[in-house]
Amino acid sequence: MLFGFLTFVRIAGSAYFTTPIMLSFFRLIAAFEMPLMLVSVMKYISGVFDVRLSATVYLLGFNLAKQGSVVIFSTIAGGMYASMGFQTTYIFLATSVLIITLISCFTLKNDKKIEAPTEEQFSGVSLAAK
Repeated sequence: MLFGFLTFVRIAGSAYFTTPIMLSFFRLIAAFEMPLMLVSVMKYISGVFDVRLSATVYLLGFNLAKQGSVVIFSTIAGGMYASMGFQTTYIFLATSVLIITLISCFTLKNDKKIEAPTEEQFSGVSLAAK
């Protein structure tokens, strides 16, 4: 979630603040985005796949999908930039990221279930403490 909101802020900021110093500032937000994304991806991969396969799945699955996405979306963004201009394109991209992030807030679920401790667990703790 934090990655999505940081991406939105970075893209929207780049649309409105077009001086070189401000663009540099908003580009630096990516320094916080990338670790969040990589940790999330690796956590997902290690939770779904065997841990011994995590590096292979990351390299083949995630990186291949990421590079393919770059080719597809850069072509679309370049066409938008040529037809609509810089600011309109970035506002559209920022709005798209915000909508997807907000949808994710309501559709993603936490796989970890917090269960209340049983009486056996309480009695085991009290016996161990004696």
